[in-house]
Amino acid sequence: VLYNSHGGASDRTFEQGYKYAVQTIVLGSRYHIDMFDMMKKVDPKATKVAMLYEDDEFSRSVKDGALRYGKKLGFNVVFDRTYPSKVQDMTPALTELAAAKPDFLLGGGHFPDGQLLARQMTDLGVDVKAASILVSPTLPAFYEALHTAAEGISAPAHWEIGVKFSPKNTPKGIRYFGPTQEEFLSSFRKISNGVDPDYHAAEATAAMFSYALGIEAAKSLDTDKVRAAMGKLHFVSMYGNWGIDPKTGMQLAHKSVLIQWQKGKKKIVWPLEAANAKLCYPMPSSQNRLAGKTC
Repeated sequence: VLYNSHGGASDRTFEQGYKYAVQTIVLGSRYHIDMFDMMKKVDPKATKVAMLYEDDEFSRSVKDGALRYGKKLGFNVVFDRTYPSKVQDMTPALTELAAAKPDFLLGGGHFPDGQLLARQMTDLGVDVKAASILVSPTLPAFYEALHTAAEGISAPAHWEIGVKFSPKNTPKGIRYFGPTQEEFLSSFRKISNGVDPDYHAAEATAAMFSYALGIEAAKSLDTDKVRAAMGKLHFVSMYGNWGIDPKTGMQLAHKSVLIQWQKGKKKIVWPLEAANAKLCYPMPSSQNRLAGKTC
């Protein structure tokens, strides 16, 4: 039976030799690599990166993947630390981080520690040109708690309302499949009594598209034939790119979108084909954020 993991990001799932497992969500080790691509485009001279992640399996996999990718592209990791889960104070780590004078920061883990990281960076005057924090900034509660201290903070998100993936923006030679974003939102709101979908709904829908296209390509419902066909698929939907490693089933084509808080709104700033706003760069200084200034 084919199994499509549209909610599990762990690299480990696809390192155990499962024959019929495929993945739709972004692989954990790839969560933060887009930040390097964006920085290389926006500011090629900003090569010094600091990494400060929660010490748990998921966050370490994100950090390790980012570390490998960043070094491959020639970035200089000037600070590399983890902090314990349920941390209450990051002052010592942030003091050392500030002394390393990084251009940008990658870090976080889950909601409470991500919020604490952003808050204490602001309170302690730790300034970077850009910062991407896992999980926490993707939730409205992040800005509700921090207000302008959240301005300029970025995060990777699997999908967001407002992405610009469409038939028009799909490169030649790659198939666009399924409804436009507007059609998807309209259909979803009809069955949810007006509630907007989050990325869970979008990735689940994209998983169904992969099954449909796999069956279509195989011209069969035979499990082995459909799995083989899915290994060759590359398509774009309102969720973005979909394409797996034929052998392991790992998702390789889909990339996170990077969101950034600007003037109290969550904006998509990367990749350019999905963006609905320009990156606020450099992000406001801690002094300006404390003073209530926005991007």
